Amino acid sequence: MEYFIYKNQSIAYIKKGIGHPILFLHNGGASHRIWQFQIDTLAEKHQVFALDLAGYGQSSAATDYSLNAYTQTIANFIATIMPNSPITLVGNCMGSAIALNFARQQPSRVHSLVLINPLTRTTFQQGKLGISLSLKKYASFWVNPLSQWLSSLSVPNIAISPSIMMQLGQQGRQQALWNNVALRECYQNPHEVSAILGLYHQLNGFALLDDIQPPKDFPPIYTIWGAQNKVLSAQAGQQLNKKLKPTISQTFKDCGHLLMLERPNEVTAIIESACAHQY
Repeated sequence: MEYFIYKNQSIAYIKKGIGHPILFLHNGGASHRIWQFQIDTLAEKHQVFALDLAGYGQSSAATDYSLNAYTQTIANFIATIMPNSPITLVGNCMGSAIALNFARQQPSRVHSLVLINPLTRTTFQQGKLGISLSLKKYASFWVNPLSQWLSSLSVPNIAISPSIMMQLGQQGRQQALWNNVALRECYQNPHEVSAILGLYHQLNGFALLDDIQPPKDFPPIYTIWGAQNKVLSAQAGQQLNKKLKPTISQTFKDCGHLLMLERPNEVTAIIESACAHQY
């Protein structure tokens, strides 16, 4: 791992290969390791970067869990570490939101976007966990103190498998991905609970992506959804697609929230297509 310092935060990342640059951004609760198959495969032809976002993996704890704060970190990373060629940004969930927000702010720096299960306020609200936003709104007198208490804890081992299983579709369950070593190690990060809850409390800030309507000269967008996603609503994702107007949109009927692991070959092929996109 290499380390990039931004606002006194140590951001861990890896780089591999040479060629067209690709930057991978993981979802909340994960780390760069969920992309290992894509990293190893695509590094044969491209220069691949993958971050541990602040609060996750081997990076230091975050001080600000907002979409804007994470986007600023990525913008500084790109300007410092990969300042020349336009890049392909690949994200899952929160990572997709950060990628899209960065492209909204600096479209000239982006060659193409691959947005897997993009997180917005609406895609979360219409998912299985969306009811928790109503609880937070109407019962903040106990939700907020509970969150503060939980943030001081680590994920117990007994909760790791159920947490992963909830994110999987049929394909992931058939592969028994809850036994995936890289996934399980993500939950052993001492900042894990604090980072996930910090993201949850910042979800209102992701609402701006529900209204985004990219102009004609916006970088090409490729979207991928798992139809069995329980974390985010794939149906809401289809409504989002009407605004994003992706060049390619793919939905895998037997997958959930972790498509890069559930359908690694297919996801890698879509990323390769995005890298090769000709304007």
